[in-house]
Amino acid sequence: MNDAPLQRGTRITPSLELVRPLGAGGMGTVWIARHHGLGSDVVVKFISPELAKSTEAIARFQREASAAAEVRSPHVVQTLDHGLTTAGIPYIAMELLEGESLRQRLDRERRLPPTEVVTIVSHCAKALSRAHDRGVVHRDIKPDNIFLTDGGDGEVFAKVLDFGIAKSSDTSLVATTTGAMLGSPYYMSPEQVRGSRAVDARTDLWALGVTALEAITGRRPFEAETIGALAIAICHDPLPAPSKVAPTLPASFDAWFAKACARDPSDRFSNAKELSDALARALAGTSRPEAPVDPIARTLPMSTTAGVGLHAEQATARRSRRVPIAIGALLVTVGAIVVAVVAVVAREPVAEPGAPTAKPEPAPAKAAPSLELPPAHEAATGELLPLDLVADASPSVAMTNVAAKNASSPKKLTAASVPTPPAPAKSTTSTTPKPPNDPNIF
Repeated sequence: MNDAPLQRGTRITPSLELVRPLGAGGMGTVWIARHHGLGSDVVVKFISPELAKSTEAIARFQREASAAAEVRSPHVVQTLDHGLTTAGIPYIAMELLEGESLRQRLDRERRLPPTEVVTIVSHCAKALSRAHDRGVVHRDIKPDNIFLTDGGDGEVFAKVLDFGIAKSSDTSLVATTTGAMLGSPYYMSPEQVRGSRAVDARTDLWALGVTALEAITGRRPFEAETIGALAIAICHDPLPAPSKVAPTLPASFDAWFAKACARDPSDRFSNAKELSDALARALAGTSRPEAPVDPIARTLPMSTTAGVGLHAEQATARRSRRVPIAIGALLVTVGAIVVAVVAVVAREPVAEPGAPTAKPEPAPAKAAPSLELPPAHEAATGELLPLDLVADASPSVAMTNVAAKNASSPKKLTAASVPTPPAPAKSTTSTTPKPPNDPNIF
């Protein structure tokens, strides 16, 4: 394989000519390219020459391309081509999009009208239904991986991005390390947190339920200062009732959320369409909820899930609703968060053999669990507990903002979205590690 660097004007295939780079990370690079066969620009993702020597990395890269190509839906970013360049470098070519991610929209507006959330969930459900029918589980549904474009007449049109960690329901094809968690922790189902190999389509329904809750209330159901504490909350804490922080929401939405995010997968909706239809009924005639007034809690920095940061151009990230962003999944090294189930989800430590048993102290009376939903965008200021992070070769999405060279020209987006999260609060303790300023790259 030729290790020569990619350059503008290079014909990587007879029909694809590189135009300009969008970004680079530990896993590879993303470029805008001219597809001479189609007569239009596309996004091309490349795996790095170093990782191209790894059979596992290549297998994951090819699995992303195959999964996205197999799930043909107007609500999935279209994969146009994939294979090897003339130099032997694996690549994926995808459509360019114009718009913004749901994460960017929520960062700007915090909450969306229920009618718009119903539309977005409906579109995502159609994409997931197509994937699930083909035995593909996305495993990383979240606002960053939902891209919003103009569907005409002012209607929003949603597309699901990044099948980088998608897996087949055939367990023989699972290539993740035992006990590893792939995904974004705030949106993980309990079975994902536990590292179960029995993850199926219902884990996508949990994540879509959490995403819908955040889009309507501006809150996620569980927040914590460390990944371990978040894992415990997801697996053990009571689900909050959305109407407790947004009183204008009907009880029917509380019931919908409780079913969408039931801890036992068998208690969730049976499929994405059922979830979507039930949401439309639950929110019929509901207006936008008022701003919640619950106390602001410290939360995990969104970059906690990342193994390697990606420094992206951010100067124009907030200037326009139509910010050009690389949705073509900038290939960076993704940290697969390895959390031992005993260490993370167990509530009591295990005594060492031979250690004296301490006399138990009387347990203080517990207050009723709070039903307040913590805010979704507050950065952590406390010191993070140490956690073991194991590098994973999964070519998952890394998102980056790309400054527009010409503000008056139409702005196109590549195929897999990239918001810029709010700047983290400065720590008052010199020993507290500062979260990176990079966008969420998980």
